[in-house]
Amino acid sequence: MVTVYMPVYNQEAYVRDALRSVLAQDYAPLTIFISDDASTDATVAIVNEELAAYRGPHNVTLRQNEENLFLDHLVVNLPKLPSGLVVMAHGDDIQHPNRVSSLVALHERTGALVLSSNAQVIDSEGKALHLYRDVVEEPDLSLEAFLANGYCAVGTGFSIAWHSDIWEIFGPKRKGTRPVDDILSFRAALLGKLAYVSEPLLQWRNHDRNVTLAIQLNNAGSEREAMLIRERMLQKQVSSWTSHVLDVIELHRTGHTIANYDDVLLKAHERLLHYNEQYMEFRKDMLDQGIGIA
Repeated sequence: MVTVYMPVYNQEAYVRDALRSVLAQDYAPLTIFISDDASTDATVAIVNEELAAYRGPHNVTLRQNEENLFLDHLVVNLPKLPSGLVVMAHGDDIQHPNRVSSLVALHERTGALVLSSNAQVIDSEGKALHLYRDVVEEPDLSLEAFLANGYCAVGTGFSIAWHSDIWEIFGPKRKGTRPVDDILSFRAALLGKLAYVSEPLLQWRNHDRNVTLAIQLNNAGSEREAMLIRERMLQKQVSSWTSHVLDVIELHRTGHTIANYDDVLLKAHERLLHYNEQYMEFRKDMLDQGIGIA
């Protein structure tokens, strides 16, 4: 079973093309699960219009949240998704027709439980800008590299796919934690089951309403707004590394072998302490400048 999970929220300008690219996947049949996070624009109407006209092989379900769940959107939907491979497809991006089939082949070849790919970055009008990852070297997907760098070289939420076994091993994403790509990539690195394909399998849209914090920071209209975004970025690191430490402990507790367990736990905990100290210092600076905490 292969599922495309498509979260959408207030993306009326892009969702039609995004959905058409999902419906055009050459791997069939797919289960396509569209989840609207209480949009207040025409997103749902556009989705319903496209689905009413669709006559293809895929099985499509639309679910609407009664309220905006933001970070917990995926947490609520995970139990509703079928077992097997799940491919994430956002409501403002364009999937290449072979994206799902390429990721299925990668999973079958490697046994990886978390997979991702490169992407072509486009602007709000769909103009190609550059590759998301434009380096030639193969990325280091090892746990050691993750711990040393503090992040996964290829962990990008817009290009991620996972097998449901990853949730069975570790349990669900903890409520309020973020982001899912960091959490899943670290879990897969712990198991040695992380894979990446350098071919761009989608177009990732860079626009001013993108929820990516780095883009929001670049578009900040004032120093106060920039500081509030930086504070959220540090919150994200603390949240991620809290989850990573708990995942190391949980995997060990349930009898899975982690090479050099004590060292891995120590390094993960040091990362958490590092980001927590940065976060507390930044909060103090904000308060000293009279800027409220987000």
